[in-house]
Amino acid sequence: MVAIAVVLASCLLSLTSVVLAGQPTTVILVRHAERPPGANPSLSPVGLKRAARLGEVLQNVELNAVFATQYCRTAQTAQPTALKASVPIQIFPTAEGEVDFSTCDPPIERIGKVHRFQANHARDLAQIILSDYSGQTVLIVGHSDTIPALIAELGGPVLCPEPFPLVDGECHIFSGEHDNLFILTITENGTSFLRLRY
Repeated sequence: MVAIAVVLASCLLSLTSVVLAGQPTTVILVRHAERPPGANPSLSPVGLKRAARLGEVLQNVELNAVFATQYCRTAQTAQPTALKASVPIQIFPTAEGEVDFSTCDPPIERIGKVHRFQANHARDLAQIILSDYSGQTVLIVGHSDTIPALIAELGGPVLCPEPFPLVDGECHIFSGEHDNLFILTITENGTSFLRLRY
């Protein structure tokens, strides 16, 4: 685990040191951790361990914002990292309706701003990050379909049909994959992309 954190920290430093004159925007994206079936289940025991591992891997990264969707699984995946960084979890819904974390076990401890639902989730969240968090570091916890869309909207590569499949016309991370950690470093000269596993 320590080796992964050291590799991640050195990758982040090498990606950002090239552009010290104009502060880069660094966006770290992960899919939520493992969960049982259901409409809005909490993370499974394996998923809770993965969420804790994400917090360990990112513990030395100075995060300015953490975003999750309106589901227990994304907020619980983000929570250990957000608590270590002393940053509230901002909720950016993928669907209309009330945001309710009352059934999450363990409970969500620190929710920040709850954004309004936007029909084009990826485009609108990317615009918020690029305007409100320019030159800062952000963690986004999303879903198998929202993470590839966000990567593309932020100037990263299109991830379908390789390495991920198209499902009903949308790019999806494989259903059993919860360990991808994507890092985008956005500068005035373009976007660098790195895919790691945690």
